[in-house]
Amino acid sequence: MVVGLLVGTLAPAYAADDRPPKVGRKNLPTVARVAQLYPVLEGGSRFTTRGGRQVLAHAADDCVGTSLVAMADRGTRVNYATADEPVPADEDTPRVGGYRFASVAAAKAVMTALEEYAERCAGLHTDAEDHTAELTRLDDPPHGDQAVALRVDVTWPDDGDGAGGYGSLQLVVRDGRSLSETVVRRVEGTPDLDPALALSRVAWRRLR
Repeated sequence: MVVGLLVGTLAPAYAADDRPPKVGRKNLPTVARVAQLYPVLEGGSRFTTRGGRQVLAHAADDCVGTSLVAMADRGTRVNYATADEPVPADEDTPRVGGYRFASVAAAKAVMTALEEYAERCAGLHTDAEDHTAELTRLDDPPHGDQAVALRVDVTWPDDGDGAGGYGSLQLVVRDGRSLSETVVRRVEGTPDLDPALALSRVAWRRLR
């Protein structure tokens, strides 16, 4: 089960030559830079999803599952991996996405939807299958024109393969019509906030 954020599908409205600049690998943090914050990634690699315009999955009505997806006009995501997989369960695993929209208003609409989600789904929620998601809004990151930080702790019952869950931090920062998204997960426990904030700042600067 994946728990994500955001609502709606944003329909692009632009002429072909008015599209925002592409988001390339140079606009996202390198492995070496991320490893300065997450040493477990030293000597590791990153996997790029080009054209990844799906910004964030939106939590369903029960605040546990997923529903619609917000679409950016341009987008690229990178996942970071250790040299020797898998990542230990007690280590943090970061992912960074960079997204650009046709207008500042479109980017603001995504942030508004995220803030509404944070208010609507704050607290602990359980679905019909006893999956749970507990959402907490954290202090907004101090960089960018607009920012939101969330913590989500997810659990699911034993379905024959054992019970499970993870902790996740999600930091989304808007700069003009661009959004940088930093997601950090840990299988056992909650990811550390300080390196996540630092990575969010790095991601924001690279995308500007």
